Amino acid sequence: MRTVVGTAGWSIARADAERFPSEGTALERYSKVFEGVEINSSFHRTHRSSTWAKWAECVPARFRFAVKVPKTITHQAKLIEPDALISLFAEEIRPLGKKLELLLVQLPPSLAFDTSVAARFFEKLHTATDGRIVCEPRHRSWFVESADRLLAELRVARAAAEPALSAVAARPGGWPELEYWRLHGSPDMYRSSYTSEAIDCYARQISQASAAGRQSWCIFDNTAAGAAIANALSLVSMLGQREGERAGYVGRPKSAHRSPRPRVVGDVPRTRRAIMDSSHTDTQPRPNLSAEPGEKDLAPNSRTETQPRPNITTEHQQEGDARSPSDTLDRGQRNGDRPSNRADQA
Repeated sequence: MRTVVGTAGWSIARADAERFPSEGTALERYSKVFEGVEINSSFHRTHRSSTWAKWAECVPARFRFAVKVPKTITHQAKLIEPDALISLFAEEIRPLGKKLELLLVQLPPSLAFDTSVAARFFEKLHTATDGRIVCEPRHRSWFVESADRLLAELRVARAAAEPALSAVAARPGGWPELEYWRLHGSPDMYRSSYTSEAIDCYARQISQASAAGRQSWCIFDNTAAGAAIANALSLVSMLGQREGERAGYVGRPKSAHRSPRPRVVGDVPRTRRAIMDSSHTDTQPRPNLSAEPGEKDLAPNSRTETQPRPNITTEHQQEGDARSPSDTLDRGQRNGDRPSNRADQA
């Protein structure tokens, strides 16, 4: 099953520039290495149809976009009576065509789970758009069995966010056919780089999902200090190695085989590395720290038993603080980016 690794936005820091083609716009260069990107700028403002069309036209046929739903729908309307706003959004992103794969619905920390509101909203979003849906809730009431069951029925995947509100929030949930990992950086959100041990633990879980026939997206949103690209490239390399191991290539002489290309992102150099000792992960099921009174704890399952220990926080973002530095509207390009691509930064 196809796995997509990428970042929030397509800024290429100067330190990583040599790992990308030298010609083309930032998005063109990015799309030669990665197969997907998360667009966050749509959360803050609209884009012209010509902009969406330009983005779709300049990337390879296999490249896909995940687009963040506008805050007018999620934070201002709070999913209530969204029909007109959803229709406008669906029309705006239509030029992406088949290259639109996912819609990311990030909810404000104050928005509690409401069965009727959630059901109506996600049904309307499914009807109006072609992309599959991922929800990143940030209120504890969403991390209970009843909410997960409804999301599964509505074919909505619940993102695994890191840092997480609880052990349950650190694992993918909802619709089981899709896993979406959204890694914001820890301990310093949006800035901290992930260690090799942490990335290897994510690689293990994503590889297991692929082997089980589930699609995975993993987006690094720790873009403020330029860590996202390097972390994403490391994950691609580790996934490529694990695919070779599953194919039975471990331990054979290099002259006896060529490792298969990973079903992840494009032409990134891959290095062989030993399977890391899994002792750095907590393999015991963890309690649901977020269950509301009267709710049954979400049972751990086999695909999440090796989940890296989450950074459990309290309400780590205040109301309205839904954007990371990578979401900042109209900010300038980072080092190594071309000024013609400012609108893409998400």
